[in-house]
Amino acid sequence: MYRFGALCFFFLAGVRVYGNIFINEIHYDPPDLGFEAGSLREFVELVNGGDSPVFLAGYRFTRGIDFVFPEGIVLEPGEYLVVARTPSHPVWDLYSTQVVGPFEGKLSNEGERIRLEDPSGAVVEDFTYDDTFPWPAGADGYGPSLERLRHDLPAGDYHNWRASLTDNGTPGG
Repeated sequence: MYRFGALCFFFLAGVRVYGNIFINEIHYDPPDLGFEAGSLREFVELVNGGDSPVFLAGYRFTRGIDFVFPEGIVLEPGEYLVVARTPSHPVWDLYSTQVVGPFEGKLSNEGERIRLEDPSGAVVEDFTYDDTFPWPAGADGYGPSLERLRHDLPAGDYHNWRASLTDNGTPGG
């Protein structure tokens, strides 16, 4: 029975099946600034946790948001990449990381399932984040993003996430 329970935990906590690409940060509910909707600054950040470059052409988000990576996007070892709802937004001029997009849809402020697949359809990451306890409340419209703590732990485990220590998160770092 113990083994079955452990397997259920990992299934429910998040599926990690393929490669060294990880969802590292999610800014699902940036606060509005004056007359500007915060949703214009939404992003999902990826990181290459491996030791070789990954060519992202054909990778795609199939749950939560819709985005297919075009040709020519390479993520070097240890490098970060931001998939932005509005990649032309001036906020991205403040960061030196690669920014791609726009993605279709909008990240749910109430939490949702996010799924990233490789070009063959194999699951790279598949998990559900949430905006209610026990998930970090600070990322729910107050300014911080949702940051992953460790790549070797399941993405769907709320213990593995925190609200960023700075407003607007830490895209690219």
